[in-house]
Amino acid sequence: MSGSMPPPTVLVLGSTGSNGKLVVEGLLQRGCEVRCVARSASSLGSLAAHERVTVIEGSFLAMSPAVFRGHVDGCDAVVSCLGHNLTLRGMFRDPALCTEACRMVCDAAEHLKYSEGHRPLKFVLHSSAGCDRPGGADPRRGRLERFVLWLIRNLVPPHRDNETALAFLGTRAQKKGDPVEWCVVRPDDLVHSDDRVSEYTLSPTLLNGLFDAKVTTRRNVADFMCRLVTDPTCWSQWRQTFPMIVDTHQPQAKKQR
Repeated sequence: MSGSMPPPTVLVLGSTGSNGKLVVEGLLQRGCEVRCVARSASSLGSLAAHERVTVIEGSFLAMSPAVFRGHVDGCDAVVSCLGHNLTLRGMFRDPALCTEACRMVCDAAEHLKYSEGHRPLKFVLHSSAGCDRPGGADPRRGRLERFVLWLIRNLVPPHRDNETALAFLGTRAQKKGDPVEWCVVRPDDLVHSDDRVSEYTLSPTLLNGLFDAKVTTRRNVADFMCRLVTDPTCWSQWRQTFPMIVDTHQPQAKKQR
């Protein structure tokens, strides 16, 4: 970050997951103040004790609009690393988890009047390469791939939720004076990796399909999401877009199940 601008204050949803913890670590390394929403502070491990971390215990879905707005108030950005646990209970307990997060963040920004004398609130959403950009803006998938995605959409609520979240943000793209600027990050097959950030490739459109999936390490996804929050040049390039991210050099790693 350049000039005398102070490090941003960031609210992180889904902070206790594998991706969320890496994002929190990356934001702290960049000097940010981080507010973490977590069902339990213990789920954050040692991160909960960091002097620049504020833990907000509970589920954001259980918060009233006024309470949630209070946590967003004063933030420069909100990062959502929310995801559904791939268990029967996890997939069906909160079927609109990601879409509801988008709605609550946008509603909070509107009530807090971010667009009136303030910079818009940045919102970074972790999504999936299995979701197409709204309006058919991605390259058309093959017939078999479209059929498989149709099955997934109708049988697996998390996928439908991810698509609905993208559509919700896409409808705001042309909204004049929108108090929220957003970026939807679409990694391909996620894998764990070592602690080093490696070279990765970003594309405004899909780079490949379901049947030739590429690997994306969680560390690289977290690095890009942190850059979006803290690097004005990076944000200027990718705001209001749905970038796909894959590792440039594909590692021989076991895919995360």
